[in-house]
Amino acid sequence: MSYPRILQKVFAEPWLITAEAHLNIQRLLQSRLAETYAPPKIETTTSAPAASDRRMPDHVMTMFGPKPAQYYQLLPGGIARINSVRGIIGKRITAMELDCGACSLDHYMHAVDLALADEQVRSVVIDFDSPGGVSIGVAEAARHTAAAFAATDKTVVGFVETVACSAAQWLLAACPLVVATPSAWLGSIGAYSYYVNRAHDDEGGLLFQAGKYKAAGLRELSEEEIEMKQAELDRLHADFKAAIWEHRPDVPESAMEGQVIEGRAALDLGLADLLVDTFEDMVAQLGLAGD
Repeated sequence: MSYPRILQKVFAEPWLITAEAHLNIQRLLQSRLAETYAPPKIETTTSAPAASDRRMPDHVMTMFGPKPAQYYQLLPGGIARINSVRGIIGKRITAMELDCGACSLDHYMHAVDLALADEQVRSVVIDFDSPGGVSIGVAEAARHTAAAFAATDKTVVGFVETVACSAAQWLLAACPLVVATPSAWLGSIGAYSYYVNRAHDDEGGLLFQAGKYKAAGLRELSEEEIEMKQAELDRLHADFKAAIWEHRPDVPESAMEGQVIEGRAALDLGLADLLVDTFEDMVAQLGLAGD
């Protein structure tokens, strides 16, 4: 596992995610780092650990969700159910991250392209279950899928039974029709960045740099650098709101201040088009199964 890559993502890149989910990632990472660099324990038994002891911890599975088994399921009536927008969203996800249930934007775009090109498919339902993820690649993925949806005559539905927040909400907004359960979580339209001051990690070290901003993060941030980081988030937030308004122009700006919005409120605010209790209810109400 590449811990430098993961640390870079968690503590140096902007996120489109709920604050609670990002905090869980921080806690998990800190716990895993403590285990990795802790002194080895002396075991008193030579027996192999039971299969139940080798499985991924429940708190990890809860955060990341299950790994999608395939790009989409072909259901009766020609319904392609895309299950790949689950877990923490990222670009160029590694095999390790996929094994932990992360969501690959590349896999998601490929799944959409495959489903729309499949002659057996009459309608596409994208089943969302994600609190969001890193910002890189999200806007591009949303534009790619929006263009694909606009070019097809197949019915395309974004379905939220649980969570579609932040980066997932950005992707969801590109869907022509959004259906949610009354208790589902949508919204969280904002940007997030957590900065860890490493200036005092090694008091005995000497820091050399070439480039005015090169060592930001290894020393105290200047006022100018703090303003730059905030401006980066402000631009990302503005792009996020513009993407929502492009597809859903009636959503009020007051609903895009980072708050999580329940399905019933999302309907009133224009972030959803229909409320149902189950996936089967949605299929029935929209007539997706055909005759």
